[in-house]
Amino acid sequence: MPKIGHLCFPIAFFGHFQYTLTDQERIPHSPSGGDFHGKAHELIAIMLPEFQLRSMTHYASPKAKKLIWLRPPIFASLVAAIGFWKPLFFILGAIVLVFTYINRIREYRHTAFRLEDTHVQLRSGAFTVETLVTKRAKLLELQFERSLLQRMFGVMSVKLTNRAHPVHITTLLDIDSSLQPLITSWFEARTKDVEIDPHSQYSSLKQEACPIPSYVEVNSK
Repeated sequence: MPKIGHLCFPIAFFGHFQYTLTDQERIPHSPSGGDFHGKAHELIAIMLPEFQLRSMTHYASPKAKKLIWLRPPIFASLVAAIGFWKPLFFILGAIVLVFTYINRIREYRHTAFRLEDTHVQLRSGAFTVETLVTKRAKLLELQFERSLLQRMFGVMSVKLTNRAHPVHITTLLDIDSSLQPLITSWFEARTKDVEIDPHSQYSSLKQEACPIPSYVEVNSK
């Protein structure tokens, strides 16, 4: 569907709701909560009935709760280290440390996704939460990443690259590794969504012969 419009509503002092009608929908949720989320869903139902927002089916793994505290707060440590020369930075380091853990907790709670036959619904973010609904045919790359800590706890990061202007990348942290076969098979079925122009030189090719987008797995040592 071509881009046909843009709506922007100010929401008090907490942010705004930006809605662009394209093949992919990105909805920044206002941190103020309240009625905002429901109005966003209502607008989508009216303007794009094929993109109905539904309840998420998969979330960040419960096994990853410990990772919130085990991942080293590198930036906060660097700020605090400056305190040996400027004591004020000890206080700043403590503030950054608290903010870091609050950010991780919120991101863990918000991370979720739902796979549908022809599209996917992704939610990510901490203080600004983004819900992305996009067609499977628009996805260019699926990537699984595992750090050493993630492998120890049986979780992974899922990175989806979506064809947009510019290219949009969504990363879901700490998804249970047992979901990898499900996500991979759903992604590989993308060939069913590929449409070939009947007037092109490839019109005689079968749809199943179309190359699937790339699939990458990265394991950090």
